[in-house]
Amino acid sequence: MYTVTLQDQTLSAREGELISELLQRAGIFHDHPCGGRGTCGKCRVVAFGGLSAPTQEEKRHLSESELAAGVRLSCMARITGNAALRLPRAEEQFRTGKKLSVLSLSPDPTAFPGQVGLAADIGTTTVAIHFFQLDTGALLYSHTGLNLQRAFGADVISRLDASSTPEGLAALAGTVRSQLSEGVSAFTAHCGIPAEQIIRGSIAANTAMLHFLAEIPCIEMATAPFPCPSKFGNTLSGRELNLPCGDAEIYLSPCVSAYVGGDITAGMLAGQVDSQPGVTLYLDIGTNGEMILKTPDRLLACATAAGPAFEGAGIRCGTGGIPGAITSLSFGEDGSLSLTTIENAPPCGICGSGLVSAVAALLDAGLLDETGLLCPEDVPALAHHFIDTEEGPALLLSPAEDIILTGKDIRAYQLAKAAIAAGIDTLLDRAGLTPGQLDRIFLAGGFGSFLDIPSCERTGLLPAGATQKTHSLGNAAGHGAALLLTPSCREEVAALTRRIDYLELSGDPVFSDAFIDRMCF
Repeated sequence: MYTVTLQDQTLSAREGELISELLQRAGIFHDHPCGGRGTCGKCRVVAFGGLSAPTQEEKRHLSESELAAGVRLSCMARITGNAALRLPRAEEQFRTGKKLSVLSLSPDPTAFPGQVGLAADIGTTTVAIHFFQLDTGALLYSHTGLNLQRAFGADVISRLDASSTPEGLAALAGTVRSQLSEGVSAFTAHCGIPAEQIIRGSIAANTAMLHFLAEIPCIEMATAPFPCPSKFGNTLSGRELNLPCGDAEIYLSPCVSAYVGGDITAGMLAGQVDSQPGVTLYLDIGTNGEMILKTPDRLLACATAAGPAFEGAGIRCGTGGIPGAITSLSFGEDGSLSLTTIENAPPCGICGSGLVSAVAALLDAGLLDETGLLCPEDVPALAHHFIDTEEGPALLLSPAEDIILTGKDIRAYQLAKAAIAAGIDTLLDRAGLTPGQLDRIFLAGGFGSFLDIPSCERTGLLPAGATQKTHSLGNAAGHGAALLLTPSCREEVAALTRRIDYLELSGDPVFSDAFIDRMCF
């Protein structure tokens, strides 16, 4: 065993152990968007001492000056002796105590005063837990933060791979259960209400997250034909989930398929999609694009693998929605480049909404052709915003921070937007409809709330005419989770789920043709 110092902590490391494995074993969160494959280059740490030589993957992602300064990829560097370790920045932890007025709950006349309901939305990226006084419907407290399962990968497939062993599945289950338990503990401390008064709970999450939570093996969901061990719609006790509110009955929102989960059915409930007249498209954009088309006579669902580009993973200078993330950009008539960042903080990278905005701006300026090729030479007045890299020309977003957007980044966006757009095309084709016959588009999820819809339409992420028809539902899954504290809503969502027909897109010729067509701008 070797000694590794991390700031004021001393860790015991095994011979040949990856730094990422050491951090995970010590319960220290560190982001691994690619699931430890060495492909994203975002799990950087500063380390000195007994370490393996830099791998080819590290040399590909890190400059000579970075390597000389001790920067390593935690998923590639192995411990070979005593070492010192530093994380480059404090990882984002839970942000507690924020009341979200958008969430509401009808009073439950059967509840006694003081009885509390817990509603959780377990997303791939974030976990949000809300506590309600059941007899009045009042929101008492909210507890939100990053889903710490990101240490196993930013996308669902990486986490499914991590769950392939009993130890991996137990680690995934323990991570999310500990986050829920921490939320309960924070609530009781803040509100002075004992955990025993939490008598009811509901959880909305995608199918994989629910399997991890319940510790049900589900590795088969990673490969075709994507069988789904459980579609949930059942209750478990808090005790079965190792939560402090042991006697509470926790309802798990029902799923349609392996990739259309309980977050979608809960969001459908919150958006009252089934009661909308005409034709409605419900769309949740993320690492997977889950969508449901509601026509006057049917509900048709599908899911597309968009990849992690919208989460900032796989993008050279990509980041999540943190302060300093670039959310939009535009070129001025005087040749200037203007950026907007979260909280107006200094730029630290570009997030998903910024990526969409950037591609739209490049198209409008004539700097990007329909195939996705950057062509700064076509607009000499703006060519000074570009630099030459080993991958070709790149847009220099922030010279001080060396933040760039490369042709490879744009290709990642093309793949992601083509998957979403092709899924929409396939649903419409199966329903015998055209994009012009859509009456409305509901965008669900936090990411959808920050998207610039004209940019989505300009780049082909959303169909023509979407700007006038698109409405953001915000955190529909979280609102749906709150509604599912009410027994009648559980019956409603169960009936709704049974009516949804699922369309598997793998091998579908309509989807394959549409995907190729939608790659171009």
